[in-house]
Amino acid sequence: MKYVLATAPAIEPVTLAEAKIWARQDIDIDDALFTALNTAARQSAEQFLDGRVLISQDWKVYLDLCEFMDAMTCRKLVLPKRELISVASIRYRAASDQALADFVTWDASNYLIDTVGGRILLAQAGSLPTVYGPYESCVEITFKAGYGDAADKVPEPIKSAIKVHIAAMYENRAADAAMPDASKLLLTPYRVMSV
Repeated sequence: MKYVLATAPAIEPVTLAEAKIWARQDIDIDDALFTALNTAARQSAEQFLDGRVLISQDWKVYLDLCEFMDAMTCRKLVLPKRELISVASIRYRAASDQALADFVTWDASNYLIDTVGGRILLAQAGSLPTVYGPYESCVEITFKAGYGDAADKVPEPIKSAIKVHIAAMYENRAADAAMPDASKLLLTPYRVMSV
């Protein structure tokens, strides 16, 4: 399974003003630095959260034939990013010489979307598509994930973890930029756990 960010979040969950207040900075000279640290801290938090993304983002997942058929034979495919908002399309290769742009769209009546579990489920009366394989990336799934389009949808402990990390990176610019333990403690309850 390969996945690619198609559309980055339009905003960060922590505003520039919030980051500067947390770091006890009120001058504008480092605004560009704070903006960069904010993005880095958000990305670090998302990585620590094992697949959970914070602000709405569009993703594309590419599966080979075996990955797709194994998952759908079990009637469920778990997507690599959470909180699942929607699935825009599932497209597949129907012939050997088919380019990605010409993939066929699998009718949405064949599957259900479980936003809580971050899964695509085969509908009771759904039928599997005839995917031409054994090519890599013969199925493409386009979906949207995140808590929403607004920063106020992101839980406050996650936002606090990002602010702690921003302040630590700002204060220790020449040192290690690893996530502080305080940030990890705030984020741990929100990690995606596999069962």
